[in-house]
Amino acid sequence: MREIVVDDRVVRLGDRLGRGGEGDVYALAENRALAAKIYTVADLKSRESKVSAMVQAELAKKAPLVAFPVAIARRRDGSFAGFVMSLVAGHKPLHELYSPGPRKQHFPHADYRFLVRVSANICRAVASVHKSGCVIGDINHSSMLISPKAVAALIDADSFQVS
Repeated sequence: MREIVVDDRVVRLGDRLGRGGEGDVYALAENRALAAKIYTVADLKSRESKVSAMVQAELAKKAPLVAFPVAIARRRDGSFAGFVMSLVAGHKPLHELYSPGPRKQHFPHADYRFLVRVSANICRAVASVHKSGCVIGDINHSSMLISPKAVAALIDADSFQVS
């Protein structure tokens, strides 16, 4: 699939940015600030209702450092395909920071103060999820991305529990 339909508009998918157990994440060709997660699993009905609730609740506005769904992505036939979210650019996975070898390569200026700032910013990002009415049922380092300025962003938000 190279195209999706978002808000009744055909949108071209760009480069694949990642692959996970539930789906693939693509940049949007016409808007590099957005990405789309396209599910590859069979159970789409429960995911569609959950993602729809997240979009309707406008969770992305309540927690801007979390890649919450902002729109539903559909196939040309109208069936649910996934969702569109903000693209978290310029960040590295948390494990590139907490492992000493990769830290020297990806965060060469990271000192103790930087590590403490990152830790505090992860706590702030998690708190913003909880304040939005969601719960992170499974804290996972692979869902945390860190910028060179110690900003923490959370991805895989469709796995959060939502009312």
